[in-house]
Amino acid sequence: MKNKKGKKTLIGGQAVMEGIMMRGARSMALAVRDPEGNILLRTERFKKNKGIINKIPLVRGAVMFFQTMVTGVKTLLKSAEVYGEEDGKTEITNGAAFLAVFLGLAFSVVLFMFLPSLISDGVNFLVFKLWGYKSNVLTSVIEGVTRLLIFLAYLISVSFLKDIKRTFMYHGAEHKTINCFEKEYELNVQNVKSCSRVHDRCGTTFLFLVMIVSIILFTFSNAFVNFLGSLNPTWLFLSTWYGKILVRLILLPLVAGLSYELLRISAKLPDNFFIRIIKAPGLALQYLTTKEPDDDMIQVAIKAFLAVDEMEKDDNVKCVDWDDLDFKTAKDELTAKLTDAGIDANEADWIFAHVLKTNRLSLKTIKTLKRNQYYAAKKIAEQRIKNRTPLQYILGDVDFCGHKIIVNKNVLIPRFETEVLATLAKDKAAEYSSPKVLDLCTGSGCIAVVIASSVKNSEVIASDVSNLALETARQNSKDISNIKLIQSDLFENIQGTFDIIISNPPYIKTDELITLSKEVKQEPVKALDGGEDGLEIIKKIIKNAKDYLNPDGNLMIEAGINQPQIIKQILETQYKDYYYGIEIINDLDSIERIILCKRAK
Repeated sequence: MKNKKGKKTLIGGQAVMEGIMMRGARSMALAVRDPEGNILLRTERFKKNKGIINKIPLVRGAVMFFQTMVTGVKTLLKSAEVYGEEDGKTEITNGAAFLAVFLGLAFSVVLFMFLPSLISDGVNFLVFKLWGYKSNVLTSVIEGVTRLLIFLAYLISVSFLKDIKRTFMYHGAEHKTINCFEKEYELNVQNVKSCSRVHDRCGTTFLFLVMIVSIILFTFSNAFVNFLGSLNPTWLFLSTWYGKILVRLILLPLVAGLSYELLRISAKLPDNFFIRIIKAPGLALQYLTTKEPDDDMIQVAIKAFLAVDEMEKDDNVKCVDWDDLDFKTAKDELTAKLTDAGIDANEADWIFAHVLKTNRLSLKTIKTLKRNQYYAAKKIAEQRIKNRTPLQYILGDVDFCGHKIIVNKNVLIPRFETEVLATLAKDKAAEYSSPKVLDLCTGSGCIAVVIASSVKNSEVIASDVSNLALETARQNSKDISNIKLIQSDLFENIQGTFDIIISNPPYIKTDELITLSKEVKQEPVKALDGGEDGLEIIKKIIKNAKDYLNPDGNLMIEAGINQPQIIKQILETQYKDYYYGIEIINDLDSIERIILCKRAK
């Protein structure tokens, strides 16, 4: 129902990127619609100002003008974060906001002060040359009219830009919502749509008042400067273009203060024919800076307005921050998406551990996360689901025996079963005083890193046929001095003998490669293809390792399911004179995985 008298509110607003900021006397709310269509809300209470500066006419207007610019810039940048880089946060400092305001003022000085002054001086010079007439009033009028024309041209030109047009639509939603409240309609989309998109307290009207007030003040300032010059030639420099700019900058706070007071007065004046004529130019300009909003925009405006209205009425209402999300809710959402896509739910833990730069165990203690962290995790999950890219490739590394191992599509992703192999090799190397170890088919170098970093007195040779794989291994071993990398097709470029030869070679049958999951198919085929029977590379290693092992030296090989028994039979029949102490070790899933043996003397 409508109260015929209506009511006024001190709540005002500002359109931002895909959202609206509403501001009251003691609080502020920023509502923004994110890329997924959700309305995000952030509220803030202002610090209580016990000074009297905000009660002094003219002064309060200048102070309010600058404060509003700083707040507006910070709010605009904050809204842009939602559409900015999702895997990193841009912290908005007061310094950055002040810098933005300074640059904005500098641009305004050039566009609305320097340029009009230059044009008016040029016109006045031509008039004087042609007709011998010179008038400060004419100069001021031309300057003022030029400033207004530049202002209009600027508004019209930017209104054609897509993003600015949407911002103007949000500006319309802001006005309509405030008008709806002041008419005492219920705040809903239909009622807001029926209201006007112009409002007495709009910033556009304020800017128009600034233009009018500046014309009047600058006219008087020109006359006063000439008067000073007639008294003392020293003051004549104020009549130059740079002198005029200086005077206008000094008068700018007064212009802002007067314009603010006039805006306050005009908003309180009775609504009659005479007053409407006075207000008409400023209100007309709003048809350039506001556009008819859609329903989604109106919903954003209503949410921001109601949030501020509630905070203004009740000091006990707590502030909310869209940056703070409940971790459990976010994790459950991501887990559900991965599960629905047929992906192991545990990957959600690895994703969040990566984004939050912590380990999986520490996730149990986390209560909240920042929105940009949530977006980063979600982006990883979406890439995982869409392209079926292995998570380790997306993250760029994998945890292997407590080491962060860099991985990419040039190397095989280290598996849990390989951790068993690496641990066995590390423990065996520790039994020697100065063990010499050969890691064949090193790939990412993960096994070599575990051995070399644990057994400091060891000498580890890591070889691979792929130079690209060795580049990755080089990154993983750059801080480990006792690892040497060699490009070699198995033993081709290997020299010397070793106490331990270890390998996680290709062991998948060639005809089974086509049956592998989409994820595994993205790993290098050369690191997977073990030939027709899956044992082609393993047989070559067994055949040649005897020539590179010291007596009682250890050969340790990872194999596929059902392969260890076949390999054991090969060792016991074809190479019984070269190897002894043959063992089969199960992996963490109790599957026969690793074959061990020693070199006979």
